[in-house]
Amino acid sequence: MSDERRRTTLQNNCLHAVFKDLSRQLNEGGYSIQETFTLPISNTPDSVKKGFGHCFMAALYPQLKRPDGTFSTTDLSTEQTQELFENICFAAGTKFGISLSWPDKHNGGQV
Repeated sequence: MSDERRRTTLQNNCLHAVFKDLSRQLNEGGYSIQETFTLPISNTPDSVKKGFGHCFMAALYPQLKRPDGTFSTTDLSTEQTQELFENICFAAGTKFGISLSWPDKHNGGQV
């Protein structure tokens, strides 16, 4: 990420709000984490972050893999954060019929 700006604190907060909203909508839609991933438990913002966010990061930005083999949204640039959100939205809409919105100042940072 040499010439790209690191994601902003606001982007971080919005991305985590999206993970929270997606986990809520998956649960409300009756999708267990087993259906979305592989374990028979309810979705949580953290499991969605790791299942959706980190999986997409591995596919989109393999260069961001840390020495311990993990990914962190902290390492995303502002552009990568937006691209990650768009890919998560597309997957959630295509597979589960879930629509996500980016939290913004007009809704108090809520989705």
